[in-house]
Formats: sequence, structure tokens, C-alpha cells
Amino acid sequence: MSERLTPKNIQQGQELLQKEPVLNEVERHYGVDAKIIAAIWCIESGYGKDIGSRDVIRSLATLAYKGRRMDYGATQLMAALHILQNKDIARAQLIGSWAGAMGQTQFIPTTYLDYAVDFNHDNRRDVWSSRADALASTASYLKRSAWNSRISWGQEVQLPENFDYAQADMSIKKPVAEWQRLGVMGTTHAIPGELAQEQASVLLPAGYRGPAFMVLSNFRSILRYNNSTAYALTIGLLADSYAGGTGVSHPWPTDNPPLGSIAQVTDLQKLLTAKGYSLGAADGVIGAMTRAAIRAYQKDQHLPPDGYASTVLLESLRR
Repeated sequence: MSERLTPKNIQQGQELLQKEPVLNEVERHYGVDAKIIAAIWCIESGYGKDIGSRDVIRSLATLAYKGRRMDYGATQLMAALHILQNKDIARAQLIGSWAGAMGQTQFIPTTYLDYAVDFNHDNRRDVWSSRADALASTASYLKRSAWNSRISWGQEVQLPENFDYAQADMSIKKPVAEWQRLGVMGTTHAIPGELAQEQASVLLPAGYRGPAFMVLSNFRSILRYNNSTAYALTIGLLADSYAGGTGVSHPWPTDNPPLGSIAQVTDLQKLLTAKGYSLGAADGVIGAMTRAAIRAYQKDQHLPPDGYASTVLLESLRR
């Protein structure tokens, strides 16, 4: 996250929001915050500077041939061929990442077919070289992912000392007013009163010792774009920084990082299963069942049940 929230990225985004008229045009048309669109543009391609240089057809054919992503590769390959058939882009220009993500905001082919738009009206949905098409396509995706123009993505909050950390989970939603009744407060600024009846979740991305966030439905819309909590938080915080936000006030713990690989998560899952905590298959993915198993283990060990899959937790299970 710190690698993205840099003064250079923030300044460049602020300048583009002032000088690039299409960002405001897209916001007016789709009702999606231009700062969020700019943040996605930054994270996905450095504001259009790095859209990838790999042959998308070749990359997807390779994925479809063998390995754990065969089904994904085959589905995306067929979608990419449809893009060529529709003549939105020439074969030589159909470039992207090793996984087939394309254009200035890195759409995979199926997403492109469903959500890309021709915003500059040249009869092509060109997310590679047209800023207008790329940014409008991103707004189109978010709008159809239930983006609410009346609210933000969320904000950093302070939790009371007696907070039940088992409540800090994306699967648990309460009205903002209910979280406030439980003692949840804003940190750098108060929680806006007009959000009182909006559904929200409390998130602890670094466990109970790290910063806490209250996230609204728009955070879930960003997760539709990329199903990574770290990604969605980075987008939200970068967007806030364009408007003068000062970042996260609570320090991030540096001595207990999250698990960083599929192998580590799989090991954690196998160890929890061996100790009698049911979580389904050990698939290397931290889902609801894995978090529930972690919380059950933490409760049995008289630890705060924050569900955080960390290196310290893994080491304690190995002992």
C-alpha cells in the first residue's frame, strides 16, 4: 500500500483531476467519483503509462493449456477472440498482462465484453489508447456494481476498548448508527450524520493492533473490480489523498505481517484442520470459513478473535 500512496502518485493524480476534462465528464455521466476512477487508473497502469506488452492471445492460450488456471485461460481466450471479431482492436494491438488484463484500467476480456464503452463515439471500445473509453469503462463497471453516488467508500475509525473483534468482518453489516452506538468513532474526521442508516462493516486489515476502517457499500463495489481488501483500501485512501486526505492515522504494525503466499495460507489451513477446526478444503484462499476457524482458535488460546491470518499466527500453530 505504501508503494502506491506516494507523493508523486498523489500529485500526478491531483494534476490530472484538474487538467483532464474526461474525468469530470465521466463522473457526471455515470455518477462515479472521479477521484476513485483516477485512483484505479493510477494503480492499474500508472495513469496509462504501463498497459502491458504481452500478446493477450498467446498469454491466454498458454494459461488454457495447462496448470491451475486452465478454465480461466480458456474462458478469457474465447472472450479475447470475440473482441477481435468485433473489430474493437487490431490483432497486433491486443496486448496486456501475462494474465490477459488489458488497457489503461486492466480489464480482463470477459469484463471488457460486458462493461467496456465507446465514450468518444468513434465506434470502437478502445481501452488501450483512448483515455475516454478506458476511464468511462471503469465507471461503467462500478456503476453496474451498485456504486452509490451519495456516499464515500468508508473511512478510518477508532474502536472502543471493549470492542468485540469477532464483529470486524465483511460478512457482518450493521447501520452506521448501530456501530456508533457500540462506540465506533471517526479518527481524522467525524462520521457524517447522513450515513446513519447506511449499511457498513468494520475491517481490521492488519489485525486488532492495526488501523480499523468502517467500509460502506461502495467499498464492495471496488472489491467487484478487484477482490482484494488491500487493493480496495489503497484505491479509497489514494482517492482521499487527492482531496487533501492525510492518510492513515493509526500506525501499521510491522512485526506481524499477513501471510504472503498460497503455500503459507495452505499450511495454515492444514494446521487448523489438524487441530480440529473445520474450514473445508485447504485451498490457499482466506475465505469466511478460514477466518471463522482462525477466530475459534484465537478464542481457545485467549487471544483477541480478529481473524487475522498472520505470520505470528502461523508460527504459533506450528509449535
